[in-house]
Amino acid sequence: MKIEKVESFYINSESQVKLTKTGKIYKLRSMKFKAQPHIQKIDKDRYVYLPTGEVKDYNHKAVTRADNAKNAKASFSALRDILNSNIDKPYKCLFVTITYKRNMKDVNQLYNDFRKFNMKFRRYCKNLNRDYEYICVTEPQGRGAFHCHVIFIFDKKAPFIPNEDVARLWGHGFTSVRKLKDDVDNIGAYLTAYLTDIEIEKIPDIRLLDNVTQFDIKSIETVDENGEKVNKSYIKGLRLKMYPKGMKIYRCSRGIKKPIVSHCTYSEALKTIGNAKLTHDNTIRLVDETGIEINRINYRCYNANKKEV
Repeated sequence: MKIEKVESFYINSESQVKLTKTGKIYKLRSMKFKAQPHIQKIDKDRYVYLPTGEVKDYNHKAVTRADNAKNAKASFSALRDILNSNIDKPYKCLFVTITYKRNMKDVNQLYNDFRKFNMKFRRYCKNLNRDYEYICVTEPQGRGAFHCHVIFIFDKKAPFIPNEDVARLWGHGFTSVRKLKDDVDNIGAYLTAYLTDIEIEKIPDIRLLDNVTQFDIKSIETVDENGEKVNKSYIKGLRLKMYPKGMKIYRCSRGIKKPIVSHCTYSEALKTIGNAKLTHDNTIRLVDETGIEINRINYRCYNANKKEV
């Protein structure tokens, strides 16, 4: 199937749409035509392509970095929705990074070590009369090792916790404790960009730059170790290519809320969205193997946190 970016289309007020509410962020999906199935599953390995009647094989293996990146991108899209569904006020959060001294490549060991750390950290916080929910994101490094970024979400302002205490509880290497920025109006987009973009100078393998264009490069003003302002260049989403196939990218505690998904008419969706500001409007065209247009899909994002300029 081929996907092309095209101009938007008219959406009737009675058209059925999908509305996803993640905190104060609303995502709206509209289709020009009612969705029709184009494949029929036979078994786990084969399917029928209905327009032609051909029997085809499922591709179960990710054979390129692009395949892995596509799967990782879908996971980070879901992660972005979960972050926005659970973080209404950034000052309630602590952003903790935990790493290893050694080159640790065993994901199962990482999950087990994090489980033990979480038990210790929860006891530590209970001594402060505080409890939390968490979202833990696994991140691959250039040398093949893994580490974790954890967003701890408290029910009120996050307590001050010294980094040396977190390092002692973790016990495997470097740790970092930071607060989240209060002026970010889409925390999910902000954090997932932080987790997926890579500074150009830190790219571990030049082959990762295959198919990168100038539109994938962004420049950010930051402060160096001497307190001087400097501009650093990043490749957007490049870390997605570094995730192994099938890896579980993030884990959540039981109390983490899921996005609210509803199917309704376009007019009903707009009533729910209210005065939230439109921040993204994109339409794609789906074309099958024979060149026949299957559908056009419009994606819109509205942000109730966005301030008018």
